[in-house]
Amino acid sequence: MGWHKVTSGQLSKLRPFIQSAVIYSLAEHYIEQTILLRQKHKIKLPDAIIAATAIMEGLILITRNPDNFRNIEDLKIFNPWEL
Repeated sequence: MGWHKVTSGQLSKLRPFIQSAVIYSLAEHYIEQTILLRQKHKIKLPDAIIAATAIMEGLILITRNPDNFRNIEDLKIFNPWEL
């Protein structure tokens, strides 16, 4: 919710989704997977944390920026803007 120039209208649409989201703590096994991803791929730390969490939890990563994650094996990606 902290992106640059976010509007109050955008925040009001986003809040219900965020309130229903599951929060995963950055446990040791996520950190280890994040390190492995960073060693193997040129990926920014926040993206590596997101990818590691999705892999470890068997989740599909919903992203508008699939190119940031395309070369990561075992990561399922869905881009809703490609519908």
